[in-house]
Amino acid sequence: RAGTSPAPTVVMEVRGNRPSAFLSLAAFVAALVVLCLHARRYLPFLSDDALISLRYAKRLVEGHGLTWNAGERVEGYSNLLWVLCAAALNRLGVDLIDAVRVLGFAGVGAGLAAVLYAHPPRSLKGAVPVMLALLFVPLSGAMAVWAVGGMEQPLVAALLAWGVVLCYPLLEKRGATLTEMLRPGVCFALLCWARLDSPVFVAAAVAAIFLIDGLNRDALRKATGLALLPVAFCVLQVAFRFFYYGELIPNTALVKFAPSGKHALDGWGYLRAGAFTLSPLVVVAAASALLSLRKNFMRPRVVLLVALTVAWAAYLVAIGGDIFPAWRHFVPVVVLLVLLAAVGAEWIATRAGRLVYAGAGLAC
Repeated sequence: RAGTSPAPTVVMEVRGNRPSAFLSLAAFVAALVVLCLHARRYLPFLSDDALISLRYAKRLVEGHGLTWNAGERVEGYSNLLWVLCAAALNRLGVDLIDAVRVLGFAGVGAGLAAVLYAHPPRSLKGAVPVMLALLFVPLSGAMAVWAVGGMEQPLVAALLAWGVVLCYPLLEKRGATLTEMLRPGVCFALLCWARLDSPVFVAAAVAAIFLIDGLNRDALRKATGLALLPVAFCVLQVAFRFFYYGELIPNTALVKFAPSGKHALDGWGYLRAGAFTLSPLVVVAAASALLSLRKNFMRPRVVLLVALTVAWAAYLVAIGGDIFPAWRHFVPVVVLLVLLAAVGAEWIATRAGRLVYAGAGLAC
């Protein structure tokens, strides 16, 4: 009898995963349907700056390289990976405008998948709070607008989300190897090619590791493993820029980046107004963070998410905010806040009693 006991246990575990997979799929499909219905309201919106990326993508497909016109080469884009992805789809026969919209929806979908990967609903009861947190993504105006707007924000959000959730198990254990940290490092490295200012996220993630583990060899090994590929990708892009365009600093940074007191005031206004539009999500995410820190529930995850959010908010203040509609720079913030909200949702699903669970569900 003792020899046969492991088999039923394995069967129960396998069967126990089936409802989780089904509920995750159902939540994912429901969120995508809501996104489609919401984003449809903003068609045929396409950002003017998206056409800049499409111009570079078109000329690349036509064999003219990453150039705007024939003659002197100018780096007029800040989203290399987005340009390359659009060019790849166009090379397969997809119209360029359709290509960026496909990429936009794929990016938001990948962000949704990352949330469910990190917080899979394990029962119908547990699915409710997680689903409520997840729905903040497709119901966000920024997400819906930029899913069809043609710019790289959905790709940034997706790579950031997956980089974060792949870090989770490594931050929550001692002795993670440098090689193990390369896995989320791939996402952060690609993130650096998706937007030139993405090293802000890498630096914040590295700082979060030391906040979680302290100054020791284990933290140093984790930080090195996480930063290794992003640094390599940044060096490769700088080398390419120098040999291809003859510049070390991106042209877009030379034109747009000029920190000043006026920029800081404008940036603070942008941050405050954007946060107000997301006030329900901000409140839920803040409550989740406080709950996590007080109960020591998934604390490393919350430290990472808060560090990333604060670093990006500080960056937005420094650059003076943004001129584009629908708070495009809040797209990655939405994903970070939803991941924070999901921590609280999982605590409700797994730790709280029925009355607390019902009350939290009504409040959401």
